[in-house]
Formats: sequence, structure tokens, C-alpha cells
Amino acid sequence: MKKTFLPSSFLLVCLLVLQIGCAPRTPTTVPMDDTGTTGQPTDVRAPMTADYQDYAGRYRIDQADLGDATITVENARLYGQLGNRPRTELLPGPDRNLFNAQGMEGVQVRFNRNDQNRVTGLEISSNQGSVRGVKVD
Repeated sequence: MKKTFLPSSFLLVCLLVLQIGCAPRTPTTVPMDDTGTTGQPTDVRAPMTADYQDYAGRYRIDQADLGDATITVENARLYGQLGNRPRTELLPGPDRNLFNAQGMEGVQVRFNRNDQNRVTGLEISSNQGSVRGVKVD
């Protein structure tokens, strides 16, 4: 039986494809427009940093034993913390109000808005269920 060896360049390409395919956020370059703006890497799924301020605040969770949820913005990134649990970065999801908790498989945070487009609450969901919170400040 003859053994077939794959060239190392093929293996390297496979590893790169796997790594790129699993990346949580893929930066893209914005083309230069007529105002002379140069193309800067941006994340097309991420809301603008100013939008993150809408989410920041304290949320009263409907299960008192969990404590309040605190959402903060730091260095243009969104973070969430539930009670005394460790803070985790919230990565943008497929729409502007849905975020995935980094490093926490299946945990998502969806922010709710009222008719005036103000953030009024959130829902944290996971494989074990979900909890809701009302924005209190």
C-alpha cells in the first residue's frame, strides 16, 4: 500500500481556513469614499461605539437571587456582569440588539427597546433558560 503525504503548504492553508472560519468577528476594510476617507478596518456587525452607551446601565433581574446585571462600556467594548459573577465581553451578534457572551457557549444578551428607541431592558438566555431585566439607571 502506497502512503500519500500532504504537502506542508496544504496543511497550513487548511489551518488558516479553520482559524479564519472560527473567528468571532471578521474586520473588513471600508473603501475610500469621495470625502477622502481612507479605508479603515471596521467590524460590519458591530454597532458604533456611541450606540454602546445606550446599553450601559444597571438592570434589575427578575430573579432576585442572581443580583442586578451591570452593562459597561470600556475602550469601545461592551461588557456585562451578573451579580458578583466575573465580567465578560459582549460580542455583537447578527442584529444591533443581540450580543454573545465571549467564552460562554450559548449565552446571549438581547436588549429591548421602546417605541422611542430607548433601551428599556434585557434578556439573558442560555441552554438552562432565560432571565429578564428592567433598566433602572
